[in-house]
Amino acid sequence: MRQATLSSVARAIFSLFLPLHGLHSNRRNVSDWRLWQREGRMSLSVFVIEGDPTVAGFLVEVFSQQGWDVCVPRNGTGVAVTLLGDRRFDLITVSYRFPPTNGVEIIRLIRELEHRKETPVLMLTGGPDMTAEALAAGANEVLYKPIAPGCLVAAVFRHSSSPVAP
Repeated sequence: MRQATLSSVARAIFSLFLPLHGLHSNRRNVSDWRLWQREGRMSLSVFVIEGDPTVAGFLVEVFSQQGWDVCVPRNGTGVAVTLLGDRRFDLITVSYRFPPTNGVEIIRLIRELEHRKETPVLMLTGGPDMTAEALAAGANEVLYKPIAPGCLVAAVFRHSSSPVAP
């Protein structure tokens, strides 16, 4: 059953991202994502889907300061492969702007994946009010940019299954 569902969702995810990046770069990009891990008072794993490298760097800095493991794919192919993979994440952040699609569509696809249905998803946007659309797609919360680091960390703790808060 999971195989059939996964293949239809996989086709949808890859159809969004592969036209821009092509299959020829798939193997290198999948293994080339940035992975940060530090020792901390608590270990969370956060998957960041962010199209703006400056914002992605900010998120990595904030999460890394907490001692959390942060995965940031370099492109849409990396996003697709990671979402379809078995790696467990405590939380996923999704930016609204992630060409060639958008964060709402990515969240819909995440929620169709059996092994990602329960993973908390935060949508990050700098655009107009997207709360209703993002929540209807399956986001747990919508945060508006610019985001204060403390608000971002608090949101992660609100939605993670962690018993420890800062």
